[in-house]
Amino acid sequence: MKKALILAAGRGKRLDRKSKPKPLVEVGNRPILMHVIEGLAAVGVEEFHIVVGFDRDRIVREVTSRVAGQWKLNFIDNTSFDGGLAHSVLCGREALDEPFILSMGDHLFDGAHFARIAASPPEAGGVTVLVHHNPPTEKATSDSVKVRGEDGRVKAIGTDLTEFGGVDMGLFSCDPSGLFPVLAEAIATAPDATLAEALQRLAGRGKLTCLKADDAGWDDIDTPVDLIRAEMRLRDQARAGVLSHVILASTKVPDAVHDFVVGEPVTTKMVMMRGFFDRPEGFEFIPRESASSPIFVFSDETVTPLYAAPLFEKMRSMGYNAHLITMPDGETSKSLASFVELTERVLRLGVDERSVFVSVGGGVVCNVCGFIASCIYRGLNLVHLPTSLMAQCDAAISHKQAINGAFGKNMVGSYYSPRMVIVDVNTLRTLPARLIHDGLAEVLKHALCQEPDYVEYLMAYEGDCVRDIDFLEKVVSKNVRLKCELVHQDPKEHTVGMVMQYGHTLGHPVEHMSGYQLYHGESVAIGMIVAARVSRILNICGEELVTAHVDLCAKFGLPTTIPAGITVDGLMEALKYNKRYLTEGTQMSLLTDIGRPWAVNGRYVIPVTNGIIREAIEQTMGVQA
Repeated sequence: MKKALILAAGRGKRLDRKSKPKPLVEVGNRPILMHVIEGLAAVGVEEFHIVVGFDRDRIVREVTSRVAGQWKLNFIDNTSFDGGLAHSVLCGREALDEPFILSMGDHLFDGAHFARIAASPPEAGGVTVLVHHNPPTEKATSDSVKVRGEDGRVKAIGTDLTEFGGVDMGLFSCDPSGLFPVLAEAIATAPDATLAEALQRLAGRGKLTCLKADDAGWDDIDTPVDLIRAEMRLRDQARAGVLSHVILASTKVPDAVHDFVVGEPVTTKMVMMRGFFDRPEGFEFIPRESASSPIFVFSDETVTPLYAAPLFEKMRSMGYNAHLITMPDGETSKSLASFVELTERVLRLGVDERSVFVSVGGGVVCNVCGFIASCIYRGLNLVHLPTSLMAQCDAAISHKQAINGAFGKNMVGSYYSPRMVIVDVNTLRTLPARLIHDGLAEVLKHALCQEPDYVEYLMAYEGDCVRDIDFLEKVVSKNVRLKCELVHQDPKEHTVGMVMQYGHTLGHPVEHMSGYQLYHGESVAIGMIVAARVSRILNICGEELVTAHVDLCAKFGLPTTIPAGITVDGLMEALKYNKRYLTEGTQMSLLTDIGRPWAVNGRYVIPVTNGIIREAIEQTMGVQA
């Protein structure tokens, strides 16, 4: 069969977007409709008759541009596209006078299905339907067209069958002399007749045959969940398909197999203690067995005179063999070169297996000190004393230690838990206002992802968030609790723990592309707004979710647009250096509503195509210079 009729006229209300009608929605970074065209072309189809209706001009332009003369295209207008599939199929009557393949334009088929239907031409005056036997639950819904057959003949077809052997997959081989007359009859009898009702007429005449499909993949893409399932399937196939030779476990028996398990769960004590730095000798934060070992206090140029130096002097007076190591302020201290220099400095000073590394400062100090502690002697004691709101709400409340690479943020690191974290919110009294706002981004993240009541509280707050130490203590304490719950449930952030990555997929590239002129929280705020817009484009949330993100960020002094100087292309390129990027594309943490992270097939790591991310970024761009 050299000809195909593809149905791409419907509105697709659950999946259509302002920027794209359903057939042009991308899966695997290509429109669904192009997957169908290319799949049919691969089995010998040369002439494509595409029925268009809703947003027809956009579809015609896009498909014509992509096909670029490779195959013959004929676009057939259906002005009654809301009338259903039967009307769309009947529109092809004048164009087709020989057996052809009929395909839905919003289904994604593996090549094996196209090959199977192409190798099964219809009998004279008949139609053959490809049927999926024993379909999974999500493909046998109340809306699915069910099929009951016997000896290769369809006895009944429709959505209301209670006894059936499979579902219609939306792929047929058709003889026009059989299909078009029954369509005309059905519509003449009932103008709103469905394609299944017309095919039932053909079945009653013994002219509808069923062809059992093999186990290759396919997707009927009607909803955002269907779209993500299809994207997951394509990416899984791409990942598995790179090997030219698959090693089977049964082909060679090993001589012996031995397992070993190391390590025990590590408990980090989270201590909230206002006034700790006023009297550090009143609380034991260095283990007694480390009393005579070298202790390394890490800080930066700003925090050292405020808190680290007084603490160091107090520790020396108490008898500890303490050393103070001061780093330059800012992200430059998180470089590989800085890590090497600081590590060698520690080794020159002398270290033993009971040494303790104490970070006093913000997120950069926590990360650098933590990573060095995790590396020397393959892991030594670590204590965090965070002094910034960002560190108290996020960086220190973590077992993730990392430094930056040349191409992005936190590219080199380890999972290594501190033995203790002590939060003294009095240190926030000396923090610049911008850094208070910056740290509140992590507060907003956990509120948006975990607790709607928390969002309401934050929106209703009318005080001075920079100077209100009681408010800050409350949100820090709340954040510590929320984050500890997530780390306990999912320490590697594969399921519900993906909440901790919310806003970071674009936040890290924004921070890096700004030359670190934007702080981490400021960048994550922008990243959260982009993520909310991705959810809106996917149609899994309402516009009110985007509005809530923008309003919250603006209320607490955080940026809501991507600043001038950062380009869309630059951010798209930087995405490749993100922790959650795979060869097959970007993955994100997304929300369907406040407090409701989105999971598909049990996965909270959602694959998102480049086109959707680009659109969300463009919507978030500020005024460019």
